[in-house]
Amino acid sequence: MIRRILIALALSVSVSLSVSFSSLADTYKVTSEVSLQGEVLGAPTLVIDKAEAERVMLADTYRFSVKVTPHDAAQVLVDFSLSGEGYETASQAIVDLDKAALLTFGDQTFSFIINRVGD
Repeated sequence: MIRRILIALALSVSVSLSVSFSSLADTYKVTSEVSLQGEVLGAPTLVIDKAEAERVMLADTYRFSVKVTPHDAAQVLVDFSLSGEGYETASQAIVDLDKAALLTFGDQTFSFIINRVGD
């Protein structure tokens, strides 16, 4: 009897977590800026569906890719890459929603502000 109650409680918690995470927005607005050796290559603003990569060209030479996946209610996991002219950078970071994030790798700088669309 106790085992059935525990299983029912576990299922209830599992269903509630699924519902709360599925109610998160599925689309994000990513405002970004990418710099190389102190020069801005581009500042694209992208609208990205959850877990889908968006790619753009910067300065007609560099490929920039961004993918956003929910981490929790206040943060997202950002996968991003920059390639071209001998540069190959790929990384990921957990960033707060609605707050500026600045990431520097050697002479490359990436800044992001990520908002849920519809909030």
